Amino acid sequence: IADCESYIALNKPKIAANPGDSALLLKVVKFMTKRKCASDPFFLEASELLYAVDPSADAAYGLYEGYIKKKDYPTAKKFITEAADLAADDETKADYTFKLANLQYHAKQYAAARANSNKAASLRPGWGEPYILIADMYYATARSCGSNECDQAYGYWAAADMYSKAKNTDPSAAEKANKGLGKCSAAYP
Repeated sequence: IADCESYIALNKPKIAANPGDSALLLKVVKFMTKRKCASDPFFLEASELLYAVDPSADAAYGLYEGYIKKKDYPTAKKFITEAADLAADDETKADYTFKLANLQYHAKQYAAARANSNKAASLRPGWGEPYILIADMYYATARSCGSNECDQAYGYWAAADMYSKAKNTDPSAAEKANKGLGKCSAAYP
């Protein structure tokens, strides 16, 4: 029931008294991640302590969240890559790999982002979000696909194919995919 501020006030002295308690650190990092308290400096501090004691997928993910909030994207990328490599189950590995793909997309590393989106989709069959990200990349770069308007439309067609794949793979992604399909059809020559 505690809000972030109360939770931090409750747990900060406990961690200061025993900074090597990996069970407590993991509990605090997981709670703060779940409650979206990662913007507080204490979250990054607890994540760093957890990582020092137990460099696990959870610890690396906590550091990813902390560095994303600080807008330190290269460091966040390092830790989400490590979290994806260390994740024990395919569901979590898919989630972390997709977060990595999003970082790569925003850094304009399109080939790597597409590869990681496809990897995330293969780890979690029936998930449409990775295909939407690929479609968004195709749409965003369509104008660079040729020297004339007709050639540039190929990028929009490829994006439309991916939006359709997302919708057919995952009915919960249909609304987002349909919006993307609408953008694509409006861009056709």
